[in-house]
Amino acid sequence: MKILKKIIENQLIRYIFFGVCTTAVNVVLFYLLREVLVLPLFLSNFISISIAILFAFVVNKVMVFESKSKSSKHISKEFFLFLSMRLISMAVEIFGVWFAVEVLLFSDIYGKLMMQVIVIVFNFIFSKYIVFKKGSVSN
Repeated sequence: MKILKKIIENQLIRYIFFGVCTTAVNVVLFYLLREVLVLPLFLSNFISISIAILFAFVVNKVMVFESKSKSSKHISKEFFLFLSMRLISMAVEIFGVWFAVEVLLFSDIYGKLMMQVIVIVFNFIFSKYIVFKKGSVSN
């Protein structure tokens, strides 16, 4: 039981778990939009990333970094920083998927999954040390 408690309390483990959940939201939506609804590559990618960003903010704030902020000012600042960082990573991901699919001729899904690894590492570092940094903004 102590081992399970230690695993659950480990921030990196929680981030990886919810990162996998966020990636699943992103990739499943991308697949449905691209393959089922037959939307263009860019639009499918944009929509799936946007929804995954909203999902990620909630789970990172509440479950991973356990931000205790309650004031609307602090939550707004966290969301602005989180969204700014995610928009940067979204641009990197969109370009990276395009490059992988159109230039390197990878499959859509392989290009998407490859970029997810890069984006997840970047997002953890930024979230931990900038967005949800303990004591960075008063409640």
